[in-house]
Amino acid sequence: MKNSKEHSSNTGYKGIRFVKKLGKFEIYIAYRLKLDYGNNKPSKDKVKKHYLGSYDTLEEAVKSRENFINKLF
Repeated sequence: MKNSKEHSSNTGYKGIRFVKKLGKFEIYIAYRLKLDYGNNKPSKDKVKKHYLGSYDTLEEAVKSRENFINKLF
């Protein structure tokens, strides 16, 4: 799976941002859970974030994110 570009990210890669204070690239994966409460109540979406770590280079961060995504799917 190719890592998609994102305009709101300061690196151009979805889920990867550069933290100036640390001098590192951080990776977050966000996903949506559909919660079903039953009893004819409407289902509700819940967004969860998962921190994957920080990396010295953008290339390492991109590779790590892609590996994580590939393991999920």
